[in-house]
Amino acid sequence: KYDPDYFGKKNRVIAGRNANAYLDAHWRYAELFFGSLDRNWGPPQVASLIVSPSPYSYDHFGLVVGTPRLQLQALVTQMDDGPDTAGTLNHRYFIAHRLLARPGDHTSFAVWEGEVAAGPGRTLEPWFANVLNLGLLVEYDQNVAVNSLLGADFEMRLSALTLFGQLLIDDFQIDRRTQADSEPPSYGLTLGVQGAVHSASWTAYYTQVANLTYRTANPAEAVERRFVGLGRNFSDYDQATLRVTMLAAPELLVSPELTLLRQGEGDFRLRYPPRSAYGTTATILSGVVQRTLRAALSGSYSPDAHLGLRFDAGVHHISNYGHVTGQTQTKFVGSVGLTYRFGWKGGLP
Repeated sequence: KYDPDYFGKKNRVIAGRNANAYLDAHWRYAELFFGSLDRNWGPPQVASLIVSPSPYSYDHFGLVVGTPRLQLQALVTQMDDGPDTAGTLNHRYFIAHRLLARPGDHTSFAVWEGEVAAGPGRTLEPWFANVLNLGLLVEYDQNVAVNSLLGADFEMRLSALTLFGQLLIDDFQIDRRTQADSEPPSYGLTLGVQGAVHSASWTAYYTQVANLTYRTANPAEAVERRFVGLGRNFSDYDQATLRVTMLAAPELLVSPELTLLRQGEGDFRLRYPPRSAYGTTATILSGVVQRTLRAALSGSYSPDAHLGLRFDAGVHHISNYGHVTGQTQTKFVGSVGLTYRFGWKGGLP
């Protein structure tokens, strides 16, 4: 009810929605899915750069074909309508697919692609619904407008350490002949390592998202749903995090965390800069950079199979608060969640 990212009905005492509602059919080498469910395409230690739980779960068609060692995964959905530069509402669609390989028990890697197709009265064209094809090639072959994103990720266990990473390529200029070729690159990346010491585990990672990532000259093609990013919910930032997780007591898991976040003034919800401004547009950390040092403690407590308690509390020391030079603030941020799980199992008659 008090979440600004929620666009449903909020003028009653209780505001709510179905977080998960889906039908999922499995066979030996295939899976068909329809409904709403959070997904995270990439290393589980951090939110994905392309398909993540950042937005509220949305209805989509899902497909998995292959074996546990090699799989083609796909997701297709229609998003909310959005205006283009002329203010005309566009129908918007998101199509994502990836090839996931697990050559060994300790290694996995994937290559993936996502497209946002938008246009007044536009329908989902069959050449984009064909998830066996490469959408970037279809864009040029069919001469149609679409925002294409390419990427890859990996996770690899080496002895006592697990390495993981992800790369997103949104837009890179190869030519350097005209003013339009000076457009800053749009990308995202994550690199991290995970390990264990005695009875505790630790995770350290660094991630960054460039200034113009997730947006194009056509605002209807932004990689967002109801103004919340489908991958990351912010752009123009970098972040370094160290987190330790340990069992403090029976059924009580706690995770102290230390994070340094630098946020520029860029935002994928803003209009794309004109070509005349490409030369003065920063690739990352534009304008006055806001810096946040976060010290936090999160955890979960599950006394039985039904009841669960989650908490998160942190102190944020913010420099250049609100992107104003010299402004400093210290804030306490916290949340508590209570969950009760119930269910039934049975076979079909």
